[in-house]
Amino acid sequence: MKHQHHTLLKHQQSLLQTCQEKFKISFFDKSLLLQALSHSSYANEQRSPLASNERLEFLGDAVLDLVMVEYLFHQFPEHSEGLLTRMKANLVCEAMLAKIAQHIDLGRCLLLNKGEERDGGRQKSALLADAMEALFGALYLDQGLNIARIFILQLYQPYFHDLAENLLTKDAKSKLNECRQKGGNTLPEYRVIREWGDDHAKQYEVGIFFDETLVATGTGQNKKEASQDAAHNAYQHVCKGMKHE
Repeated sequence: MKHQHHTLLKHQQSLLQTCQEKFKISFFDKSLLLQALSHSSYANEQRSPLASNERLEFLGDAVLDLVMVEYLFHQFPEHSEGLLTRMKANLVCEAMLAKIAQHIDLGRCLLLNKGEERDGGRQKSALLADAMEALFGALYLDQGLNIARIFILQLYQPYFHDLAENLLTKDAKSKLNECRQKGGNTLPEYRVIREWGDDHAKQYEVGIFFDETLVATGTGQNKKEASQDAAHNAYQHVCKGMKHE
């Protein structure tokens, strides 16, 4: 029994060292990191249910929310509360958290029981997302909000630009649709007006039509990009000054 306990401790110590190197962070209180990596299946198996990462996940969720709200508030001063809320929702959702967890290979560091291991727990999006939040909560307790903020923003940095771009363009289309529907009108129709350039450097111009009337155009390196640009221009031209969320 004593030998098993010693082996378990050695495994945990080795895991913590490996994962800290992987995450590029160093915990003062290693027990917090151990708890963040401990799935409830493992904690229950060890007869220590309160040592699972569920409570840290609860805390980490709040820490992540604060960091994202603060970042978006300062980074996008011209955006409405509604758009900022949608941006935050996309940044803290399970899919995004799981993507970041996969990027840092968090799954390999998790402590699971044999059943969860067999069921592919290291690849489950929900499990990875929960562990990611638990890691944020543990780091907050260990080193404070500022270090947790730096760690979170570094992990998210590769995803901010594309997500903001996609949401802004989708928002332009949805706002344009809202604008039309509130007036009882038909939805916009998108048509490619022209395309030019070599195959490797194509350019497209897309027009937006309201009942066969061209109201705005947009350009881009593909049809989707040009359509999004046209939607933005149409919204500015037709709906600016009207109150839409």
